[in-house]
Formats: sequence, structure tokens, C-alpha cells
Amino acid sequence: AKRLAQVCCGGDDDGQRSGNSMDDILAVAAEDRVQLETQIRKLRSSIERRRRLPGANSQDGNADAIMAHYEQVLHGLEAKLAELNVDVEAKDGAMSNPGHAGA
Repeated sequence: AKRLAQVCCGGDDDGQRSGNSMDDILAVAAEDRVQLETQIRKLRSSIERRRRLPGANSQDGNADAIMAHYEQVLHGLEAKLAELNVDVEAKDGAMSNPGHAGA
């Protein structure tokens, strides 16, 4: 998501503006979306495995805290993905309908 902000806002790591097209922005957003979806899928799998297999949890009694943390991280990733999807739809819509580019 940081890369998308850099491309979208026209800055690079040195803080200099660069001429990025809407296609570049959408391409970076697509890469970010794939990365977030992969992280979400792996984290969901870990959570499901820990729920299914008691042996997958540590024996020191903090399994509930670990699961709560995993679920909190999962919700955060899902929120980022939803926000990214809204941003991409807005930018894609502006690109498809340049006369109504209010986004």
C-alpha cells in the first residue's frame, strides 16, 4: 500500500515527483491486491489449522492471546484490501469516464 501511495501521489523514495500514469497506478494496486490476498489466505489457513489441531498451539497457555492477535491482524489486512479495492474502483472509474473525474 505504501508503494501505491508513492506511485499515486507521484513521489519516489527521494521525495521527487515522477510522471506516473493511471495505468502505472492500477498496475501497482493490482500487485498490492495480490500480495494482500496472499497474506489473508495464509493467515486464515493458520487460524483454521490452530483451531482444528490442538497440537498446533503452544503448550504455555497463551494460545487464546495468539489467536486473538492473528484475528486482529487478519481484520486489519481485510480492511486494507477493502480500502484498496475502493481506491482502485474509483481510479478505474475516473479513467473510464474522464469527463466525471471527481475522484
